[in-house]
Amino acid sequence: MVTGYEHLEAGRNEVDRAVVTGTQKGFVKLIYKKELKGPKLLGVTVVGARAGELIQEWVYVMTGKISLADVASIIHVYPTFSMANQKAAGEVLAETYLKGWTKRIVHLLMKLGR
Repeated sequence: MVTGYEHLEAGRNEVDRAVVTGTQKGFVKLIYKKELKGPKLLGVTVVGARAGELIQEWVYVMTGKISLADVASIIHVYPTFSMANQKAAGEVLAETYLKGWTKRIVHLLMKLGR
């Protein structure tokens, strides 16, 4: 892997809509670069049921219409497959901005708050 680039892969096991419909197989993978003004999204792969519906949100991020923080904080209908996008964006932001015990607490809260 090229130095300076990060990746995050968020599975669908914790996405309630995927669990209810039995379609947990799949993931959202983000390739990004940490920058001073925040992470820059370089590429996205979405695999699994409803992938075509999920990718559009990432197109908006990559074209600059919305930010990763927008995806992480926007209110998504519940339960929906797009919660996978929200989870992935939140994890990238946590990886970028948080360190040490603060990072561990936020990750724990994200797991508990699903």
